[in-house]
Amino acid sequence: MTNIANPHDAFFKQFLSKTEVATDFLRTHLPVDVVGLLDLSELILQKDTFVDENLREHFTDLLYTTKLKTGKPALVYLLFEHKSYPDRYVAFQLLRYMMQIWDKMLRESNLLSPIIPLVVYHGRVRWTISTDFGALFDVSATLRRYVPNFHFALTDLSSLSDEEIRGDIWARVFQLLLKHIFDEQLGERLPEILALAFDLAQRQTSLEMITTILRYVSQVGVGVTIEDIQRAVMA
Repeated sequence: MTNIANPHDAFFKQFLSKTEVATDFLRTHLPVDVVGLLDLSELILQKDTFVDENLREHFTDLLYTTKLKTGKPALVYLLFEHKSYPDRYVAFQLLRYMMQIWDKMLRESNLLSPIIPLVVYHGRVRWTISTDFGALFDVSATLRRYVPNFHFALTDLSSLSDEEIRGDIWARVFQLLLKHIFDEQLGERLPEILALAFDLAQRQTSLEMITTILRYVSQVGVGVTIEDIQRAVMA
């Protein structure tokens, strides 16, 4: 199976570019009051990328738009970003994306819409970095008023047990694989995870998704061998 560059990014994008998976993921991981405002049946994947060309090798972005349930014409942008390691400056990276999106909106419509950034983290240790952009600045209360601020939503898969990972089957497979990709015991867990995927594939003929899973696991899975994959596939 051919290796691909940035396998974490490719796996992340392959799954969350499926609108049904993204919808299920957002319902599960965004704050309840935020979900209550959004009409996720109107979720549309945007083709634009806002990653600078010189950073394209290292980062990915995934952008959706949706409408508010009030029916107002203003759109809400949902920006996914994934991390496999704690990154103190992820909020700065998100702000760069957000500024480019707003700049494009102003040029095209002379309007601004809110953006909800969501970081999906699956590193070996728990995320302890603040989810507020303003936390990057060590300033007094007097100067705080001159510091811009926003909050990003965080899904820390490293802090969740397998039982706490919720959603429909594809969303659960996606999360379980991200969570355990650095796990020395992944080879033992793989048959159970693949059983979910194969059961769904038989009903929805999703061979592309199965191929993505096997490529990802074989390329970067820490605790899995080719023999483990063969046993899991044959189970």
